[in-house]
Amino acid sequence: MFNKRFFDSQVWRRSLVNFVMTKRIPAPVISFTLVDGSSFNVKTLKALSHLIMLEVYGEEGETTMRFLPYKEIKSIELKAKEPEETRPMEFDLSTLKLKTRLY
Repeated sequence: MFNKRFFDSQVWRRSLVNFVMTKRIPAPVISFTLVDGSSFNVKTLKALSHLIMLEVYGEEGETTMRFLPYKEIKSIELKAKEPEETRPMEFDLSTLKLKTRLY
């Protein structure tokens, strides 16, 4: 179950750092899948007490804000950017204020 504690945790942050360092990429693509089966890529996120605030990528690479209850999140997938992908889809790691310097 996802909640504010999960997104504020070192486990989440370390997972992102480890993924980036293992894949040798500047930033991951983070894809959220919701319980209704829809999915989208996330640029930024902010964990609030009962909701998560997300800046998500649209079909043309534009971004919009979404506010979701945590119970709507089914899964989260970390991916390296696909070579043929031309639109920006990476997560903005600078928003997490990581203490580890990446690439």
